Amino acid sequence: MGHTLHEGTMKDLNTNLLRYGQREQIKHEISQAEDSLKHAKTDDANVIRSNKRKAERMLKEGSPEPLTGAEKDKLATLEKKRADRIRGGMPTDETMRKNPVGAVDQSSRWEKSNKKIIRMWKNIRIQLNPESDERDLANVERLRPTGQMDRMRTDAQIAGYMSYGNIPEDLWPFLPPTNTALEQAKRAYEASQAEQDVDTLLADAEAEAEDIKDSAVKTEEEEAADLEKEVAMHQRLAKAREVLKKKREEEKQLNESLEAVPVSAE
Repeated sequence: MGHTLHEGTMKDLNTNLLRYGQREQIKHEISQAEDSLKHAKTDDANVIRSNKRKAERMLKEGSPEPLTGAEKDKLATLEKKRADRIRGGMPTDETMRKNPVGAVDQSSRWEKSNKKIIRMWKNIRIQLNPESDERDLANVERLRPTGQMDRMRTDAQIAGYMSYGNIPEDLWPFLPPTNTALEQAKRAYEASQAEQDVDTLLADAEAEAEDIKDSAVKTEEEEAADLEKEVAMHQRLAKAREVLKKKREEEKQLNESLEAVPVSAE
C-alpha cells in the first residue's frame, strides 16, 4: 500500500512568519515562564500564565509547518517568480547610494506597489528554510540590482566617480596609466633579479653540458635526445638574455624620464 503525502500544511503566504531567531527567543521566554510558575504567588501566577499563553499563541501562528516534497517544489518555483517580479522596477543599488533627483519618490512608489509581493516572498523564504539563522534570509535587499556603479551622476546628491575598470584598455580614450600599483609591482623585477635568473640558467646549462661530455658511448637515439636537450638549453639561455636586456632598457628609460622631470625652485 502506498503512502499518501499530507498536503496543505504550509502557512498562508500572506502571513508574517517569525524567523528562526525570533522563535527561539519566544521558546526561551515560555521556558522561563514555566520555571517562574513553580514558585510564583497566585496573582503573579495569573499574569505569568497569561503572558505564557500569548507567547505560545504567537509561536504557533508565526512558526512555519513541516512541508511535503510537493509543497517545497511549489514554493521554490513561486519564490523565483516573486523574486523576478520584485526586481522589476526596483531602484538599483547605484540609485539608492547616489540619490539622484526623484530617487526617494521612485523607491516609495515601488515599495508601496510591491508590499504584498515582498511579504509573500519573505514568507516563502522562511517556510523553505525554517531552521536557518541567517540574518538576511528574508531581506529583500539581496534582490536589489547593482546598477552601473562606475559612472559619474551629475544629477545625484553623491556624484560618484567615473571608472574604466570594466572597459577593455583598447577602448580607452587615453593611454593606460603607467604608475599604478600593478605597474610598480612589475617594475620591482629589476635587472639584478634578471641577472640572477641568467646566472642560474647558465649554471644549469654548464651542468647539462658536463653530463653530456662525461657520458659513455651512446646510441643514435640517445645522441638525438642529448642534442634536443642542448637546443632547449640554448633556447632557455637566449630567453634569459632577452629578459635581462629588456629589463635593463626599461630601467634606462625610467631613469631618463625621471631625470627629464623639471625640479621646481623652492
